[in-house]
Amino acid sequence: MLELINEYLSPERLASIGRKRQADEVSPEALLETAAEQARQRRAGITVRAEGLPQWMRCDPQGMRLCLDILLDNALKYTNDNVAIELQGRKASEGGVELLVIDRGTPVPDDELGKLFDKGYRGKAAAGHAGSGLGLYMARNVVEVHGGTLSVENLPESGKKFRIWLPIAA
Repeated sequence: MLELINEYLSPERLASIGRKRQADEVSPEALLETAAEQARQRRAGITVRAEGLPQWMRCDPQGMRLCLDILLDNALKYTNDNVAIELQGRKASEGGVELLVIDRGTPVPDDELGKLFDKGYRGKAAAGHAGSGLGLYMARNVVEVHGGTLSVENLPESGKKFRIWLPIAA
């Protein structure tokens, strides 16, 4: 984790992503499929649903894969083996693209929702699980450098939805 932090959160790395316009060569659907395939090595039954995504989008592929891997790792870590995990990708209603990681496990306590992306923050559910409290912080920083947002919300029926929103070229 420290190696990833040094590589992705160094001021030079973040500045270069923000300054350098990436080529239109990353398939958002392929990003989702690759992340799901890697996570399926740890747990079967992770599904992907992609609707209306552009064929290509601009982003740092390694950074976006890292974000999805962090979100999936958390979903796997903090849910039981029988809990469904789904990746979704679609055009966002406000424009841009949204990539979602949804699980039907235990929701995040309301008093922790606003702190999840804070550097070093570990919620009550993290007790007994290895971690540094830096994964979600790092994921949010990478998404923000791309001009996007990373958010979380509890689902009414149970579980949570992490949402990466990214702008796309018109």
